[in-house]
Amino acid sequence: MSAPPPIIETADAFLGRLAALDMQAAEHVHACLMDATRPAEVAELARAYARASRCLRQTLALHARLKGDRERAAREAERHAAQMAREAAAPASRPDPAPDPDEAYFDEKVDDLHLAMERIVSKAADGDLARHTRLIHRFQRELDDWIEAPDFLDAPLDQLVERACRTLELPEALAGAWRDLPPATFFPEPEPRNARGEDDDGPEAQDDPPDPGADPAQRRGSG
Repeated sequence: MSAPPPIIETADAFLGRLAALDMQAAEHVHACLMDATRPAEVAELARAYARASRCLRQTLALHARLKGDRERAAREAERHAAQMAREAAAPASRPDPAPDPDEAYFDEKVDDLHLAMERIVSKAADGDLARHTRLIHRFQRELDDWIEAPDFLDAPLDQLVERACRTLELPEALAGAWRDLPPATFFPEPEPRNARGEDDDGPEAQDDPPDPGADPAQRRGSG
């Protein structure tokens, strides 16, 4: 059974230390800026503060990306280990089981769809972590329903991305350009199971209403 990848403690420590230094530099420049009175000095310190702030944001984004990549690798290792265990426990003469919608969740197409929507939501949220989290949770709830449809695996990836953008009321132009968007640097924690069981008129549904142009039979909550 494969072991999950090790935690990169050294890199985490370096990035944490660098973020602390960046924060100290930004605070120092900001203090100087508040004391400055001459226009030329104020302008120069304002530029220095903007650079220091940008360095801090980039360091934090890299730290978050490192954490997200490590967690993703750990999940993949767990899935691989579970699959190897199932194959080892199955009798050699036993025929392969029929495809299961739950197993399809881990199919390559679902991973690609997750990757596309992570990039699109990151671009649309533009640093608004609360909105980013709501959109990702909404997409995951919708996807739980989609993978149960018998034609899910037959649908082209780009068509699913467009459908997700319509459902989340995101610009469909992002659906066609997702491959060129930068990778996401923020990965929200999974939504609690009890939150997924709320009625459609709960707080999450009010923040992100269903797409009025979607097929009624595919909307969440339909019979």
